[in-house]
Amino acid sequence: MTLDPNTVETWNFVNSFAPRLAALGSIAAVVTSLFLAFRQTAMRLHVTAAHRLTVRTGLPLLPPEVLHIDVVNVGFRDVEVTAIEWKASLFRRQCLLQTTCNDGFSSRLPIRLLHGQRAQYYLPFDSWIAHMRDHLRPFPHLQARLLGLQARTSVGPTIGGHVEKQLRREIIKSIR
Repeated sequence: MTLDPNTVETWNFVNSFAPRLAALGSIAAVVTSLFLAFRQTAMRLHVTAAHRLTVRTGLPLLPPEVLHIDVVNVGFRDVEVTAIEWKASLFRRQCLLQTTCNDGFSSRLPIRLLHGQRAQYYLPFDSWIAHMRDHLRPFPHLQARLLGLQARTSVGPTIGGHVEKQLRREIIKSIR
């Protein structure tokens, strides 16, 4: 079949694509706008736990080894963090509530984080691992690798975090 550009049927066929393309463009515009609208209202936190060594200058305020928990609001919505929790135990899932200390370095809980704000918590590693040892039994090496961190918010989901590999190594080393 050849289309002659001078016939009415040819132009009717060519013009039949315009409404279809307009419908596809409208659907794409609606999907894009909904995606952008929901993306802005979503709570987005980066939660990490790490083992850190402190450099002591002057007064020894922090212990030489600390557990550092960092919570950063990377979304555009304000987030109120009400608790930091650990997911421990392989067979019976335990949710362990992390308490913080008023040492002058750590943020308080609960805390409201605006876009780009950060909350940091410093805990003495020796006392923290002493309390965690009982919860990492009967398979401490496996459970240290599966240990999870999460931040509980006042509204919305509990947001999972990341436990750094070096912290997992220090947990395993201290359990031996």
